[in-house]
Amino acid sequence: MALALHPNFPDAGYAFLQAENGRDLPDVFKPNEEINAIEQGRHYGWPYCYDLSTPSPEFRIVLQSGVYRSLCTANALYKAPFSLLPPHGAPLAMLYYHGAKFPELEGKLLVGLHGYRPTGSRVLVYDVDDHGFPKPAPAPVRYHVSCAADPTHSFQTEAGDVAAAPFEELIAGWYRVNGVRPLGAPVGMTVAEDGAIWLVEDKNQTVIRIDRAAGDATPPLPCDMRSQALIDQLANFVAGDAQNGVRLTTLRKGLVEKHCVGCHSDFGLKPGQSDAQKDATVLRFMLSQDGWIYPGDPDSGKLRMRLRGLGAEKLMPPGGEKLPKTEPGYAGLRDTADLLVAKMVPGTRMRIKSGPPQRKFFGKTNKECGEIPAAKVVVVTQRNVVDKPGFSRFFRPADPYLNGECSDDDGYYIRQEFLVPVQ
Repeated sequence: MALALHPNFPDAGYAFLQAENGRDLPDVFKPNEEINAIEQGRHYGWPYCYDLSTPSPEFRIVLQSGVYRSLCTANALYKAPFSLLPPHGAPLAMLYYHGAKFPELEGKLLVGLHGYRPTGSRVLVYDVDDHGFPKPAPAPVRYHVSCAADPTHSFQTEAGDVAAAPFEELIAGWYRVNGVRPLGAPVGMTVAEDGAIWLVEDKNQTVIRIDRAAGDATPPLPCDMRSQALIDQLANFVAGDAQNGVRLTTLRKGLVEKHCVGCHSDFGLKPGQSDAQKDATVLRFMLSQDGWIYPGDPDSGKLRMRLRGLGAEKLMPPGGEKLPKTEPGYAGLRDTADLLVAKMVPGTRMRIKSGPPQRKFFGKTNKECGEIPAAKVVVVTQRNVVDKPGFSRFFRPADPYLNGECSDDDGYYIRQEFLVPVQ
């Protein structure tokens, strides 16, 4: 969560605000995060209530008796959110701006959203009243969504459109761009003596100074996400491979349904689905997430990093470091996940030959697409390319090796002499 005190607090009537990370289910637009106006002795819902007054179903028994009886709907202890925030935004930073650098922001409330979904990764600016409270507007109130077919969405609960405080964006959707930057994830803010804003974020592992620049703003970078057509193709690859089909079922039953569902996402699973439908749903969900899986290259994906606690990614599921010792077969599940990813694309796995630290690869028209490290394994789909003699075509590599100049339609080609068989 994030906290912000108006400079005049605790004088009567001045804002003490809390921004809350709410439930992460069931989909990208539900439910919402919250801004709460804190008062002594009140309850703000977590984890029993979400959105404006919706009871959390897993706490049904708790909400039937005792001090929390009907907490969300008919209990004087509960105070509903002052305003909703974009769903899954994960607010972790919040402050009132005071400084000379940006007079247009003076006194306004800034909120940093850490969330990885298209509603997060940005810094919001709220206009506030004389006591520091954001100014709600009647429904519908729309907010931006990164890289979506519909670039805006209205604040909604299960009852439909609802009132909320509108906002502008100091930093707009900070989405991943292949070969240029990973997803941005603000975690902290402060204001320097000269009024510049210092921002800490943890996906790029950077500390950023926000200053006033001369000239026109640079145009936004294009979105670059895995297309639905490519997801369909990869799902068909898995469906057509009996061994990978078994691996997927094993992972869905032993990992996703046992350890993953209900924490960060439901993976799109719904009651009444057949086993085959569940497998397809889980696979498509994983393929649609930013950087989780790079087919043919299990070492580069976030899924492997999170399951093994590698690098800067947080180990998941919680307590996962104990599971290889306490749950028979869990270590094998992680290996099964690696095999599923490694074998996902039909072709020949080949290694980038030792030599210079990086090997350049190209598109069909000789446009340079990026560089890939020596010793990296790629899936070669055409060993001898007829219309590009001396080159092999390989499946799209992991995002860090792309420079953003090529598309999947162009294809990715590397000189045959740079490839050696995997031993």
